[in-house]
Amino acid sequence: ATIDAWVARGARLGRGDADAVLASEVPALDDPDLVLQTAPYAPVGHPDDDYRCYVLARGIDAVLTAVELAPEDASVVHHANLSAVTPWDGGAALLALDDADPGAGFDCNEGKGAGALQGDERKLLGWGPGRGPTLLPAGTGLPLGADDWLLMTVHYNVTGGVAGPAPIRVALRTAEAVDQPLARLKLMDPAWKDGAFEVLPGEVAVHTYEVPVRDAILDGLDPTGGLWVHSASLHMHLRGVTASASLRRAGGGEVRLLDIPRWDFDQQLDYLFREPVLAGPDDTLVVSCTQENVDGTEAVTWGPDTSNEMCGAPLFVSAP
Repeated sequence: ATIDAWVARGARLGRGDADAVLASEVPALDDPDLVLQTAPYAPVGHPDDDYRCYVLARGIDAVLTAVELAPEDASVVHHANLSAVTPWDGGAALLALDDADPGAGFDCNEGKGAGALQGDERKLLGWGPGRGPTLLPAGTGLPLGADDWLLMTVHYNVTGGVAGPAPIRVALRTAEAVDQPLARLKLMDPAWKDGAFEVLPGEVAVHTYEVPVRDAILDGLDPTGGLWVHSASLHMHLRGVTASASLRRAGGGEVRLLDIPRWDFDQQLDYLFREPVLAGPDDTLVVSCTQENVDGTEAVTWGPDTSNEMCGAPLFVSAP
C-alpha cells in the first residue's frame, strides 16, 4: 500500500537531508530604479492562512521591465501578487482601509484578497516559493499609468510557526516606453471556483481546461488577433503531482509551453522563453494538473487556502 500511494503521487524523489532554499540564497535584482518595502508584519492564522494587502506606491507612470518580490521570511509566504489598481474614488477607500488598520498594510481576509482593492485591477505578476527576480524579455514590460496605484496582496501561511514580524522588499527596474507592452493571462477554468473542482479521498484527479486564444480573458489586451506568449509558469498547492501548459495548433500539432513532471511547491518559477511563441487566434491554450488525495479522508476542493487546491498557468503575453 505504501508503494502504491507513492506511485499515485507521481513517484516523487525524496530530498534527503537537503536544507530548504532560503530567501537570502535567491539572487537579488541588480541596479533597481525603485526599492519599496512594507513595514514588518507577523501573520496571524485564520486558522492557518492570513491575507494582507499593501499600498506600495502611486503615480509611478512607467513601464516595469524587472521586478523582485523578496519576503524577508519566505517560510510564511504562500504567494504574493502585484497589481496595478485604478481606484474608483481617487483612492479614498483604500486609504481609509489602510489608516483603519494599526498593522502593516490592511486585513483583506474577507474575500481572500479579492474585492479588497477598491478599483479596477490589472494583475501584473506573482511570487511563489523559490522564485527570484522576474527579468522581462528585452523590449517588453508591464505598463503603469499616472492614475495607477501599485498594490500587493500577500497570502501568508503559519502552519510551521512564525519567527516574528518581517518585511517584504519590492525592487523595480523601469523604462519610459517599450516596444511590446505585456499583460498577464491566468489560464484556468472559471467554473472551478464554482464547485467544478475536487479531488476525492483515495483518488488521483486530473483537471484540464482549454480555451481558444481569441476567447482568452485578460486585462488590457485584445486576443482576437492572436498573442505572443513570452513565458509560462504553473501554480498548484501541496497535493500537486504533475502540471503542464500547452498550445494546440488549429491546423494540428502542439507546442508544449511548460511541463513539470514532478511538482515541487517550493520551486514555483517563472520560465521566460528565449523566443516568444506566436499563438494564432484559432489556436487553443491548454492547462492540465494532476493532484492526489490518496491518504485523505475529505475531498480537497478549489480555494486559495493552503489546504485547498488550485490549477493555473500564468502567462506573459503581448499583441502581435
